[in-house]
Amino acid sequence: MKIPFTEFQATVGKLAAPDSGKQVMPTAPHVHVFDMNWLRDEFWPVWDEIRHAYKYAQGNQKSVLENSVKRGNCDEITKRFVSYLIESVRELYDQEDVGTGAFETSVELFGPDFTGVTLNKVSGPGGHRTVIVAGKISETAWQPIFVEPQLTYSQYEETTVCDAIDRGIVIRDYFV
Repeated sequence: MKIPFTEFQATVGKLAAPDSGKQVMPTAPHVHVFDMNWLRDEFWPVWDEIRHAYKYAQGNQKSVLENSVKRGNCDEITKRFVSYLIESVRELYDQEDVGTGAFETSVELFGPDFTGVTLNKVSGPGGHRTVIVAGKISETAWQPIFVEPQLTYSQYEETTVCDAIDRGIVIRDYFV
């Protein structure tokens, strides 16, 4: 399934903070809508292997693909994750001009009382970089869904953007 980039952008934009930043130039006229079962059961185990191989190549030191409480590196993990989503979509569509239905997204995890809220096992208060994917919910419908690149397959969790917004999470920017 694919949808126009502008539809993906407008749907997320309606849920984002009014002054949030967005990607101005589309990466392609259409974006791929991810089957959430495929993302969890096919892609995520490969993502786990990529993270493990990277850590091993770094001499088993704490790598940029593992978050650190001392110094958050969600931006580095998220960028690498999105790049692999881009590659998977390019492989799927070959020469067709379809981009990834994924936005790298900055969010505030402060919640209405400023004590902090949790999004896919990442706790606030504070800022966080994560991913919104266009997630397929039926053969003809999709919705924006937060997924967390820091989580392993066994920890996998997803939250619809609408549910996250209802809990007080604020989207500050979104871009590929």
